[in-house]
Amino acid sequence: MRILVTGGAGFLGSHLVDRLIGEGHRALVLDDLSTGRIAHLAGAWRGMAFRRGSVLDPALVTTLVGACDRVVHLASPVGVERIVARPEETERVIAGGGRAVLAAATALGVPCVVVSSSEVYGFAPRTPVAEEDVPRRIVGASPRLSYPRAKLALDRAARAAAATGARVLVVRPFNLVGARQDGEGGAVLPRFCARARAGLPLEVHGDGAQRRVFLDVRDAARMLADLALREAWPVDAVNLGGTEEWTVAALAHRVVDRLGAPVTVRHVAPPPTRGGVEVERRVPDLSRLRALVDARPRRTVDDAILALAHDLGAAPAERVA
Repeated sequence: MRILVTGGAGFLGSHLVDRLIGEGHRALVLDDLSTGRIAHLAGAWRGMAFRRGSVLDPALVTTLVGACDRVVHLASPVGVERIVARPEETERVIAGGGRAVLAAATALGVPCVVVSSSEVYGFAPRTPVAEEDVPRRIVGASPRLSYPRAKLALDRAARAAAATGARVLVVRPFNLVGARQDGEGGAVLPRFCARARAGLPLEVHGDGAQRRVFLDVRDAARMLADLALREAWPVDAVNLGGTEEWTVAALAHRVVDRLGAPVTVRHVAPPPTRGGVEVERRVPDLSRLRALVDARPRRTVDDAILALAHDLGAAPAERVA
C-alpha cells in the first residue's frame, strides 16, 4: 500500500513514515520543511518518495492524493511561540491546507486520516476527556488560540465529511514526546533535556502543577499506523494518548535524575511568548482507541527522556531503549 503523509518530515510524521516502511508499505511524503527536517527521514529513503511543497497548493495535493491508496494528514505549524507570532499563517495552513487535503481525498475516494489535536477540547476540559466533549467554539482573544480554533474547524469539517459516508477518521493526539522533538517551539521535555545537556537550570513555568499524560512518539506512530491501515472506521474521531500522568515540575526532576545532570530546577514566570493560555490538566479517555488497536504503551517517559538526550549527545547510546 502507498500512503501519502503530509508533514512527513516532522516529529510524529517521520516516525510514522519509519513505521509504515518497516511494515512493508511505501510512503509519499509532502512537506514544506518549515518545521520538518530531511534528516528525520534518513532511515526511510528506500521505501519513500519525497516532494517538497505545501498543502496550500491544491493542484499538487490533488495529484499526490490521486497517486496513493491512503492519506495521513499531519502538516501543521507547531510550537507555541511560532503560533503566537504568526496566528494568521497558523489558521491558513491548518484550516485551509487541511481542507484542501480533505477535499482531494473525498473527491477521489481515498481514505483519509486527519490528525487533529487534543487542544480542540479547549482549555477547561473535563477529565478524562472523551471524543464527544468537543466544544462548539473556543473563546478568547489570545493569538495562542489560533491553533486550537483552526484545528477545531478542520476537525469539524472532517467529521462532517465522514457523516456523508466518506472514509475519514479524525485522530486527536495528546502530548507526544521523544526523539526528533524540537524544543525551540516550546515543547517542555526537549527543552528540559537541552538545558540539562547544557548544564543550565531547568525552568518550570509557574508552580509546575500542570498535569499531562505523555506517550512516546514511537508508540504513537505504531498506533497511528494501525488506525490508518484499518479497512473500516466505525467512529469518526478517536483520542491518541498514553497513560503516564506527570506534573511538569515532577517531569523536570525526573529529567535531572535520569540524566544525572548537576543542575537545579527553578520556577519562573511564563514568558509572554506563551500566549497566556494554559490548561491545568489534560487526560484522554482512551476507550475508543483501545477498541480499535493495541493501545498499550511499550515505552515509558524514561525511554523518551533517554531518546531525546541521545539526540543531544547527552546519554550513551546503550542506555536508549
